[in-house]
Amino acid sequence: MDWWEEEEKKQQYDKILMGYGGPVLAERFIKIRRMPFITPEILASPAHAMPIEVLNAIDRWTWDRIRTAKRARITDPEGNDLSFTNHPEYWDANREFYCPDLTSATWTTNEHFGKQYLPGHITGRPWMFHPTKEDGNGVVAGTANHIAAMDRTQLVIENSKITQINAGGEFGDKLRDVMEKTKDIQYPTFPGKGLMHWWEASIGTNPHIHRPRKDFPSGFVNCLYERVRSGVIHIGFGTIISSMAERLAARAGQLVGHWHVHLYFPTYTVEREGDNETVIENGRLLALDDPGIRKLCAKYGDPEMWLDESWNPAVPGINMAGDYWDHYAKYPLHWVKTELEVCRNYHPMFMKMVGADDKCCHGPGAEWWKGGCCNHSGVHAPTLPGNCCGHDH
Repeated sequence: MDWWEEEEKKQQYDKILMGYGGPVLAERFIKIRRMPFITPEILASPAHAMPIEVLNAIDRWTWDRIRTAKRARITDPEGNDLSFTNHPEYWDANREFYCPDLTSATWTTNEHFGKQYLPGHITGRPWMFHPTKEDGNGVVAGTANHIAAMDRTQLVIENSKITQINAGGEFGDKLRDVMEKTKDIQYPTFPGKGLMHWWEASIGTNPHIHRPRKDFPSGFVNCLYERVRSGVIHIGFGTIISSMAERLAARAGQLVGHWHVHLYFPTYTVEREGDNETVIENGRLLALDDPGIRKLCAKYGDPEMWLDESWNPAVPGINMAGDYWDHYAKYPLHWVKTELEVCRNYHPMFMKMVGADDKCCHGPGAEWWKGGCCNHSGVHAPTLPGNCCGHDH
């Protein structure tokens, strides 16, 4: 962010394409754009053929339900149960944007960016800290972060801070080490000491995002891209990425950074005055079933094609046969690498394994190696703009 601001002053560039995650400078002369096309498979994904009008409508549907909620609860079958109060103090008077004072303190010089959600990445809790009202409580548990599958890790959360880290293998050991090293540090804008504070529960909104398969995991071929698949939530802790608060801490020589746990089958519910609503149910973002969004989709073809997810991870004991602990949670990375090879090389078998619907599939046998290339929801490639389905050929 510091480098970008220096380039902004020079005005030698109109646009910079750099990286594929995290905040950017907003409302500036220089335009920062992310470049997510790490592999040919990602470039060819139907996710990037989605009509922008539809993506914007899905984002807005999700954001409107979150910003108007009094409380929110996140659960999932891997062991998550986390809730928080969506205090009025997080918001402006109309609950349209985040509180200007909190935004200014957290996102100094980049307030336009920080005052609301990032498209495709809806902030399921405010990405800033309230100094006295943080009350997120519960348990977070999972088997993947932004890099890859990891040993199952459980985090106990009290008042939006990790108080206990259970299991987790090497990942858990490193987190416990960071907890100890930072326990007495007061970070800018944090409601208390230490690095272990919860600030993110971001929701993906594009149904055709697909975890990359070839060479997974290595380098940028990792779990970062998948976080913006519709219904996936990533729970984040530590310093708020690229915020001024993080930059100030780094300049002071403090240990900075953040990490995540990915939830693939979450249920996200909100409470309002006399009205409770489910936003995500068992990993399905319910915007995709909204009649208004489906009507909008019909302008561009079959809504079933556009709004049926291209990818679900195969997790034994959750969305396929098998035992969660014996077949998956003991060695998650081994299973995921095996799963992705099945997905890549024996795709019709993979579809059956996760119970995917193939009603939209056409062509001889719906087998990609025989010319009937389908994505996980059974979408036949020629029906998508650009003849893209995301499979290697």
